[in-house]
Amino acid sequence: LGWENDVHSNTADAGLFVTSDIAWKKKLDLILGGRYDAYNVRSIDLGVLPFEPPSGKGGKGSLTYSASLSYKTDWGLIPYVTNAKSSAIELGQASQVATALLANDDWLSDSFLNEAGVKFTFLDRHLVGSLAWYRQERTQLEQGGGITNVMVTRSEGGEAEIRYVMNDNISATLAGSLQHTTVKGPDHSFAY
Repeated sequence: LGWENDVHSNTADAGLFVTSDIAWKKKLDLILGGRYDAYNVRSIDLGVLPFEPPSGKGGKGSLTYSASLSYKTDWGLIPYVTNAKSSAIELGQASQVATALLANDDWLSDSFLNEAGVKFTFLDRHLVGSLAWYRQERTQLEQGGGITNVMVTRSEGGEAEIRYVMNDNISATLAGSLQHTTVKGPDHSFAY
């Protein structure tokens, strides 16, 4: 007796990237990055009772980027803003790409990030930390009950981290985050 679903996947990715770090008067810093990836994916479901197409393949190109601007003040604060777009293959729990995703052309997803914050360093670099606010849109793979679905989510929140370095061997860290996530859809899940 075999598995209900037994998906075998092969993925290939060839990429090219460029990055730059532009500084002005050792205060203003602009980091720019761009990347192009060419993805190819093949999957076959050898299960005894699959709930998806028996096989699938796909190929896509994706252009992604990141940009971050920061300013180093004289009193140890570094405010910054970041904007980024990235892409990722929708992988299941066993690193497989579902054939249903390949059939629906949903196997490659984009995410977007906007972040603003401030980093700090005080006490001769013994006390460092950051405070950030962000908004991110990304996908979430949902599998179960014979349904494979990619949902879009939006997360907004903040995070803080403070680290005190006492000596070469001992440091203490305090970190926390608060996040609110909204499922934008499509949401085909159900509950009893």
